[in-house]
Amino acid sequence: MNETTLTLSLGDLCRISGRDGLFIAVTILPGGQAEFVPFDAERPDRIAAAPAIRACSGSVNVVGNRRHLAAAVAMRRRTSAANKAFIARNQSDSRLPDESPAADVQSSSIRTAMIFCAGLGTRLRPLTSVFPKPAVPFFGKPLIHWTLRLLRNAGIQRVVINTHHLPDVMAQTARREAESIGFDSLSISHEPILMDTAGGLREARRFIGEDAFLAVNGDAFLSLNFADIARRHLKSGALSTLCVAPPIPGENFRAIEADPGGRIAKIRGIGRDAPGLSPWHFLGVHAACPELFSFIAPEGPRDINGETYPAAIAAGNFIQALPMPVGAWADLGTPLRYYDACQEVLSGGADLTPFGSDRPGAAGTTIDEGETRSFIDGGAVMGEDVCLKGAVIQGDAVIGRGAHIERSVILPGTHIGSGQTIADAIVWNGGAMAIPADTNA
Repeated sequence: MNETTLTLSLGDLCRISGRDGLFIAVTILPGGQAEFVPFDAERPDRIAAAPAIRACSGSVNVVGNRRHLAAAVAMRRRTSAANKAFIARNQSDSRLPDESPAADVQSSSIRTAMIFCAGLGTRLRPLTSVFPKPAVPFFGKPLIHWTLRLLRNAGIQRVVINTHHLPDVMAQTARREAESIGFDSLSISHEPILMDTAGGLREARRFIGEDAFLAVNGDAFLSLNFADIARRHLKSGALSTLCVAPPIPGENFRAIEADPGGRIAKIRGIGRDAPGLSPWHFLGVHAACPELFSFIAPEGPRDINGETYPAAIAAGNFIQALPMPVGAWADLGTPLRYYDACQEVLSGGADLTPFGSDRPGAAGTTIDEGETRSFIDGGAVMGEDVCLKGAVIQGDAVIGRGAHIERSVILPGTHIGSGQTIADAIVWNGGAMAIPADTNA
């Protein structure tokens, strides 16, 4: 495998005979990087236990991210040649703007972003009874820290968040993290009544202004080059650009359907039929022109995908689907997905280049255990004879002598007593919740 030479184009997929009756799916990403993953030819939705392999410049390193590569495999098996060309032509660049010419950031011309932070986070209760979901710790810092870091790296100057659930906690967390990253100010649009996505944008318009803007869901982990997304949006002439990825097998996300040129025709089944439509999963990232506000009803909760975009499409507007690199997004909506996202970061399955030096896991130690990895944050206090297996120890957690922690996440401020055993759980100061084994949980 290490000596195999491949010459493929961006977005190509091929299969190489593998051991034990498996195949190797190969996906070519921007920059000439290749990703390999074993999968069962008869059940492409069921990924083999062996980890994925990433090859770059002839070297092979073991990484994770099997679930997202499975999506890429399944998608490319049913995509037409025209759609492959669309992927190759439009897939976003994952480079950090600072590593590109200085003009890259300046030319994006989008300076304002809104982060949706008002949701209830019901699937992560009781954890979200303590933290609003964008404030949930992820590698020792609130999840919103990582979104703010990406926006700052992309040249964004003004950030707006909306609040509803635990509004004071959310506002304090966002202001603290924004200040630590270098934002001069952060605007808060509080919603006494939850206004949904389009309604949230409408309520925050006084802060967003009259220029193009980015809008980002605050409840997922992203690793995206927002400057590149902004550039591509402005260059396209679209009213709005939606960042997408191939559908994930087994997941029940409602699809966006786009033609081979990237024009979205249907969202959640609403819209027009057209030749060659392919399904995509929306990542919760929009780049939009201010004219989008004219399609948002003036009052009440409004859903941007269920109401606003279908209305804009029906009026003849170009709404663009922009494919993102594999592994650029992870949903943290359930305990299992939260844990899987941690493992994906530790395994190298998520490209962290857009973060620069302030990236998840940079301040700690990763222990490679084969199929899983353990992580100890730089601020954690570890007793003697502690046994870790697939454990993620965050922030200033204290782990007592002889503790055994397996397939669990210990959040900042948590004290695990000497000799205590923790398995299959997310644990925080004053609470815990189970991580189920079911991959669909």
